[in-house]
Amino acid sequence: MQYRHIDNLVANEDTDPVRVAQYKRLIHAGQPIPPLLVKPLPDGKFLVEDGRYRLAALTQLGQWFAPTVNQATMSPEQHEAYNNASRQLLNGYMPRRFPKNRST
Repeated sequence: MQYRHIDNLVANEDTDPVRVAQYKRLIHAGQPIPPLLVKPLPDGKFLVEDGRYRLAALTQLGQWFAPTVNQATMSPEQHEAYNNASRQLLNGYMPRRFPKNRST
């Protein structure tokens, strides 16, 4: 997992203000969130493949950096564990550990 500056992360899809507000409450309460799943772009920035609501919440809360995982370095098992953690977050369950990245 790497922390990347918010300005280097690009989310191409719109966000739902209700879901962003849910993430803001979780983050403000100190709840750990899964890292954003990103893919490198030719211009040196990173496309957010999964996590646009978390990115919007972090941005609105004034955070400068976001936890990220490069999609290209994840094994299929890590990718599946990541997806499960992301789905379960808003259902009230949050695993204590996230899949580790194969490379840093």
